[in-house]
Amino acid sequence: MVKFQDFESRSKFVEYVRQQDEIIQERYGLHPCYQIGMVVQDLEEADAFMMTQGNPPSMKTQLIAAPWIEGGQEKDYGLKAGLVYNDGYEYELIEPFPGSDLHSRYIEADGAIVFHHVNYAVKDIDYWTARLATQGVKLAAKGKTKVGPLKAEFAYFDTVDEFGIILELASFKLFGINITPMPSMINAIGRWQHKL
Repeated sequence: MVKFQDFESRSKFVEYVRQQDEIIQERYGLHPCYQIGMVVQDLEEADAFMMTQGNPPSMKTQLIAAPWIEGGQEKDYGLKAGLVYNDGYEYELIEPFPGSDLHSRYIEADGAIVFHHVNYAVKDIDYWTARLATQGVKLAAKGKTKVGPLKAEFAYFDTVDEFGIILELASFKLFGINITPMPSMINAIGRWQHKL
């Protein structure tokens, strides 16, 4: 398990993420990752700590996956997330709710921030899931979520033995049209929430 606190600075952590990202891109033919996913015990505390490390305040939200399929079983699952853009990546701080082992097994009792996954935005989840399956990559979980007209579909792949982290793919649609994440909007909402 790789912890953010294991690095002497945020820039050293980002350098490590970029190295992992380059290896994964080359191995699977993906574009550069856009998101660094990290599991935390307490979202508010982790966000405050990350601000001391130079990150802007995150946009906080709760996401409920419907459906969430893990280990071939449909489950009720949701999480609190803090999203912020910095260093060319979206940082996602995840405080999992009960119901899934995918995130909760990474919670550290000492409150450490655990590097959980790298996320790649793709247009077609089904295509990439099939492509990775032909390369022997096991699907760990998949799901969908919706916030107003924005729909997200995601899939997590078990690449821990090979890379030490999980590989996530995500597809976003607004009014049925593929979109990419919007850094300036997410950071503006995070700053606004922080002032409240």
